[in-house]
Order: sequence, then structure tokens, then C-alpha cells
Amino acid sequence: LIHKYIQNGFTNFRRAHNLQTEFDYSLTSVMNKGLKILKYHDQCKMSAQDKENEIFQWEKSLDESLPNGYYVKEYFTVHFKFFDPIRITNEILSSSDLHSINSNDIKYSMGCLLYSYHNKICNCWINIVLLVKQ
Repeated sequence: LIHKYIQNGFTNFRRAHNLQTEFDYSLTSVMNKGLKILKYHDQCKMSAQDKENEIFQWEKSLDESLPNGYYVKEYFTVHFKFFDPIRITNEILSSSDLHSINSNDIKYSMGCLLYSYHNKICNCWINIVLLVKQ
């Protein structure tokens, strides 16, 4: 659900500026793995050194999973302590400029991790990667 809201936000912005938008969901499982590392570290279940090692391994697996002819130019990770897809999309669009890159030779990939607690409270982690054609 959240993927569609963010994808629509990016697409609508880019369409208004005559830019193509393509999302590649083949990297979703790799993206979600990186979010799990951040979540576990955030909950103090991982030392800073272990986090650094895990992130390094995750970035390596991300690089190995990229579509042919693309490289990671930038990635953007956000953490929210609520789940409201419209509010989250607006926050991402206002705090990042990934959607406004003036090129048609790019793709986006996204991962999302939603972790709910018993009192209708949740943590939402989102990772968006900007892929650029080489």
C-alpha cells in the first residue's frame, strides 16, 4: 500500500515536469534486508560495529543485485513512528529531492518495513534508491 502512494507521488510530480518515472521492484527483498538491519540496530539489538559490518554486506548485495547497466547514485532512508500513507508520502516528497532529478535515465527502487506494536503503534521504515543508467 505505502509503495503505491509513494510511487504515485513521484510519478505525479515527474509527469507534471514531463519526466518519465520507472520503479524497479526486483530489488525489494534486498532493500527490506537493509531496513531490518537499521530496525534491529535502532532497538539496540546490534552494536555499532556489527551495524557497520551488516550495512557493508547489505550494500555489497545491493550492488550485486542491480539491473544491468545501472548503478546506485543515492539512497534515502526514513523512519516514521506512524503509518499514514498520505502523510508519509508528503514527508518524503518535502524532505528529499530524489523525485525531482531532471533525467529520464533513472529508475527508483523501494523497500518498506512496517513493524506494529500491541497499542496500535507502529514503526515504518522506508528506503528509496535512485538508480542511474551508466
